[in-house]
Amino acid sequence: MPQLILADKSDLFRRSITSVLQREGYEVIAAETGQRVLNLCTANTPDAVILDTETPDPSGLETLLLMKKDPKLRRLPVIVVSRDSAPSAVSNAFKMGAENFMLKPIDLNALIKALDSFKIPVAELNSEIRVVFGTRVVNGTLRFIDQYGMVYLDKVLNETETDAKKVWDPRTEEELAAMPNPIGMIGVMGFEASSKQYHQRVMLSEENDQGISVYPVGEPSQSETPEVLRVPVSYKARYMVAGSFMKLADVGLLSGQALHLQGLQEEPRFNSAVQVTLYPQSQGSEGGISLKGKITSAKPMGDAGYEIEVQLTEPPGLSYVNLMAELIGGRPARAAT
Repeated sequence: MPQLILADKSDLFRRSITSVLQREGYEVIAAETGQRVLNLCTANTPDAVILDTETPDPSGLETLLLMKKDPKLRRLPVIVVSRDSAPSAVSNAFKMGAENFMLKPIDLNALIKALDSFKIPVAELNSEIRVVFGTRVVNGTLRFIDQYGMVYLDKVLNETETDAKKVWDPRTEEELAAMPNPIGMIGVMGFEASSKQYHQRVMLSEENDQGISVYPVGEPSQSETPEVLRVPVSYKARYMVAGSFMKLADVGLLSGQALHLQGLQEEPRFNSAVQVTLYPQSQGSEGGISLKGKITSAKPMGDAGYEIEVQLTEPPGLSYVNLMAELIGGRPARAAT
């Protein structure tokens, strides 16, 4: 049974909301002060907190701020409720990390819908996480998850991996730190929550020798590990290969590592460099995304020219990350911007 903490100075409000939520299958623990909320959150593992701004000792917003500053409570969803409808009241609640804001009197249907959205499983702090990018595996421990869902991991290398790294990657830490982060790759994250194993598609946002951050682009699932995605699209692009001018082509597939161009008129050369400016339909002709890569495969299309796969050789940038996040998850990677 999911557990909630309901904080409000009014006993009548607490009792009326509690009765509704109990009928929906929630266990509700009432709290009359902010300190009581903090104590309950620390002692229990609630699924969400409903917090009135007029809650005293400390105030509702002060309690929210203390929760979001605590690494153990930062990920706990908080719905702020208030009688104050001023834009500043709403913006202050979200600036302090609230996941939702509702005006009194509460719309009970909206409240239940908001609580249902919080039932997504989340890994425990310091738990082991495994992220797979194609044939590459990254093992780490969960450092924290921010309010937007960005997952931050500390890398974990076993003794064999540490010794092997000295052989296949002799670069110094300073050289590695100076390298651009290979953001944009789509992979699969595996984690355990409530003694169950979950898999979730993620996009690499940042990586260095010590840690990694990924942005979820799909809901967690207990089903078989999902494959790394190649997203079918119908975009226009301009491309340029060595010794040529910019020409038009069509884009049929996208992934975090590559894209397929269709309609090349010249015979492509394997491993040759290519520059591509991608024009997503939603961004118009002025919203081009510049990419650099190399040709890794090609096949003739008769009179339509050639279809090639372009493997990206430089980090694609946050515009591309946001585009992929929207295509897969329906929204941009806000935490990566």
